[in-house]
Amino acid sequence: MSDAELVAACLSGNAAAWQTFVDRVAPCLWRIAWRIVGHAYGPAEVEDAVQDIFVRLLADDRLLLRRYDTTRSSISVYVSVIARSSARNRVRRLRGEPARQSLPLEDLPLQSLAVSPPEDNSVEPWQLDAALASLTRSESEVIRLLFRESCTPKEAGARLSIAEATVRSLKRRALQRLA
Repeated sequence: MSDAELVAACLSGNAAAWQTFVDRVAPCLWRIAWRIVGHAYGPAEVEDAVQDIFVRLLADDRLLLRRYDTTRSSISVYVSVIARSSARNRVRRLRGEPARQSLPLEDLPLQSLAVSPPEDNSVEPWQLDAALASLTRSESEVIRLLFRESCTPKEAGARLSIAEATVRSLKRRALQRLA
């Protein structure tokens, strides 16, 4: 059954289709939840995080499932984006931080777009090592190749057997996480 057919069957209330959907995406959701939640908070929180993701998919009369567009990605990719967001929000809640909300660019105050340099930009070696340890393996490899070995994105992509655009995306995401 294709992703589009599976989602359509789930939206129509077909219980067998929902079970197939769960069987198809659950392994991916568990991996994401373990990577984001599990190492710091343990298996019980991972299980709750996965349940949160499924609840989020079914919330508001299955709104997120209705928004799925087969021309943009597979269902696994679509659900993994939702899973990462949901798991990160769970970690923020566990830490006592508010969940991040995305604002359209036109709603941002103009002063928030101006970035001022930090007053003291010195970083201790242990701080850098701890920050780099928070990155995924692929992000870390991209940062190492681009900054320590001075590779271009094209060279890094060739060495890692990934597209140059993927290298740029991993670099951007890694730098955001390091910031």
